[in-house]
Amino acid sequence: MVTLTWQKAGSRQVCRQAPKLAPRWQRMGKIEEDARLSIGITEPCQRKPMPGNQESFFYSQLECPVCGTINEYTNVRTGSYTISGRDTDFKPVGRQWVDPACQKYDPLLFLMATCKRCFYTREFNNEFRNWDKDTSFKTNRLRIIRDKHLAEFTKVNGVLRLLGSNIDTETYPLETAIIKFLMGILDVKASGNPTDLDQGRYYLRISWLFRDYDGRPAAAAAQVVKFIGKLRGIASAALGDLDGLAEYITNLKEAVDSDLLRAIESLEVRDETRSEIAEAASQFALASDALRTTGARLAEALEDAALRLKASYISADPRFHQHASFQQFLAEVRQRWDDVPFSAREAQSKAREYYMKAYQNGEIGPGFQQIQATYLIAELSRRIGNHESAERYFGLMTGMAQELIANRQSDATTVKFATRLLEMATEQARMNTEQTEGALT
Repeated sequence: MVTLTWQKAGSRQVCRQAPKLAPRWQRMGKIEEDARLSIGITEPCQRKPMPGNQESFFYSQLECPVCGTINEYTNVRTGSYTISGRDTDFKPVGRQWVDPACQKYDPLLFLMATCKRCFYTREFNNEFRNWDKDTSFKTNRLRIIRDKHLAEFTKVNGVLRLLGSNIDTETYPLETAIIKFLMGILDVKASGNPTDLDQGRYYLRISWLFRDYDGRPAAAAAQVVKFIGKLRGIASAALGDLDGLAEYITNLKEAVDSDLLRAIESLEVRDETRSEIAEAASQFALASDALRTTGARLAEALEDAALRLKASYISADPRFHQHASFQQFLAEVRQRWDDVPFSAREAQSKAREYYMKAYQNGEIGPGFQQIQATYLIAELSRRIGNHESAERYFGLMTGMAQELIANRQSDATTVKFATRLLEMATEQARMNTEQTEGALT
């Protein structure tokens, strides 16, 4: 198999062969060409540009440390979208892309980089971008990662192939984002140095994606109904203006028919001129009536559309590839890997589990990061109904935050964030207490 890469040729980019990368790919074992095609492998140089305004994205090329393929990854440009705020578990809310054509994408879709050939998946951060310059990584970890990943990849009925072969960023962007995080977790576990914090972070983001996925049909319908309501308001205002205009037109026509035509009878004005004036006034009145009738029909059509949309909305899962639903697909994956969550709640539980491990094993050092992690453990505990654990960690976090604020008065930025987080923790702890008391009554 010949690997391809991009090289500069004057002012053009051309695709050239890179035979030196082939030996690593050959070490993946005996995989027939038709088997490769059956799991969706494509030539690494052939990138399909993202739709919409290309200013929203830029592209980076990187060699896969496992198989040597040169992949081209999509990056989101800074300022391509905005958010209106964050939920109490830090989930971004109110995302709005500058380019409306990109609205279906969650930026998390592009956080994980997946090799198109072997499905090796890593968070696309500076550490991964510069892996080939990391002597420690190449000396101590790369062989372990490669061996474990390829051992899983060469399993014909393995979980990695099942996940990777169902990636489709265009047709199923939200589902693909979840799949890529799951593949990232698999590769963290195979890294030779698995971090609980990264696994917690990835499960947390899966829980965010599930919340968007669960509410996607309802949210889409609500957004359209809201827009239709806005149009109905505009149409209603226009009809009101037309009613006022019609009165002026009626008065104008009456004035033309009586006062103006009588006034010019004594003047030397040709008959055709009087006729032109009278006809123009009549057409003006007729046009006004037609406009009012059309406006009323538009208002009725908008109202009918809103009612039909609400009535026809069905909350059942859509199909996912050959599966009846994405949930059915995840059930098949879970038969091969127990750590696959089915819902936001299950993903939250997993995130809490790994954040707690990271907290307890010292992976999270003291300071603001530890305060954030402690808050998240508390909030995730509250969300999954573990109120006793939530109370404990809200208490720990409060003490840490108060101490940090007292000791870091010279660091205005840290104090600001810690104070805001302390306010959130106080409110969520109060809510947790109310939920606990409600469960006891």
